[in-house]
Amino acid sequence: MRKKGVKILITTRHYLPAYLAGGPIQTIAAFSHYLKEYFDIYIHSTNRDSVINSEFKGIPLNSWITTKDSKNYYSDKHGVSISSLYRVIKDLSPDVIYISSFFDHVFTVKILILRRLGLIDKSISVILATRGEFAQSALLQNNIKKRIYIIFFKLFKVYDGINYHVSSSLEHNDLTKVFNTHQYNKIFVLNDLSLMNPIGMQAKIKAMNKSAKTLKMCFVSRISQVKNLDYALQILSRVKASVVFDIYGPISNNSYWAQCERIIEKMPEHVNVNYHGSVKHDAVQSTISKYDMFFLPTKGENFGHIIIEALSSATPVLISDNTQWNDIVQYNSGWAIPLPRSDKFIETIDMFATLDLSNRRKFFKSSLEYYTEKMNQTLLIENYRQAFDHIEK
Repeated sequence: MRKKGVKILITTRHYLPAYLAGGPIQTIAAFSHYLKEYFDIYIHSTNRDSVINSEFKGIPLNSWITTKDSKNYYSDKHGVSISSLYRVIKDLSPDVIYISSFFDHVFTVKILILRRLGLIDKSISVILATRGEFAQSALLQNNIKKRIYIIFFKLFKVYDGINYHVSSSLEHNDLTKVFNTHQYNKIFVLNDLSLMNPIGMQAKIKAMNKSAKTLKMCFVSRISQVKNLDYALQILSRVKASVVFDIYGPISNNSYWAQCERIIEKMPEHVNVNYHGSVKHDAVQSTISKYDMFFLPTKGENFGHIIIEALSSATPVLISDNTQWNDIVQYNSGWAIPLPRSDKFIETIDMFATLDLSNRRKFFKSSLEYYTEKMNQTLLIENYRQAFDHIEK
């Protein structure tokens, strides 16, 4: 039953039509799509995408725009002042504020300061989605700034009394290492929702590599230290198999990309590496479906949207064991290998390259089955509905 009039305000630095910021955008889009039947959803964001600095064309600023799933409010990122944010919240008077990201100075810091000063009514429930930001690999990026940030908000008790949304038990453990239990009301452990539907085996067979002589692999993600592209390239420089490795994703760190390019320049002749730039989200599944294997030896993921999207495209995944998808090996849907075991990564690639098309198709089929079993959207939607019903009360 729809809870008419219950308002959820979501704040996020990047939202549709943005796509370069990756998983969080898709999580919020899926949340809005599926939960609009139960709640009135409002999204406050900026008018820019991640990495690039250009404004969206044709989207009016500082007014509510009605879309099919939500009402959206876009501001210039430099125009989200604490006073303007206060006015938006006061005028809307939401029942729940859902904050997407902990280390966000555009929205999160300002909202929680307003709340600490008593300028946001305590009857408004606040849920903060941590988006994997407390994983050790994430905390190591800009480490000093993040440590100061955490100390400041602990000292002034800015985060007391709010609720948290994490996507896995791993993320739950990371959060509780940083904050003691008295500092929050409740932690909701809910997998992220997804709008992705599995492509089906016929579509995979049509799109896939028609020759088993060369193994086609892809990397689709932000090009940053956390995603560990340099490690993937180092592994590929040591394989014996003939491999085509295609890289897709925005370059978020130019010096890191230069480091990767130096590895590519020294790649052996039987490994062909290509960079294709960014791919829009609506083309991600069809892009990955063309490959035999998806390769992401990540240093850490809170959910790993792109891993799930690869599996939905019937493509087995070769990943590190730093995600919640480590049981893929039991389903013959891929491999989750500890990063210190570089030999295992090399062995797995060389092994898979020897399989004929018939045996590779068994992995394709298993990948789809894994996605279907793990991403039970009906159950997830009900769990979200109950969680937000509970917090709203």
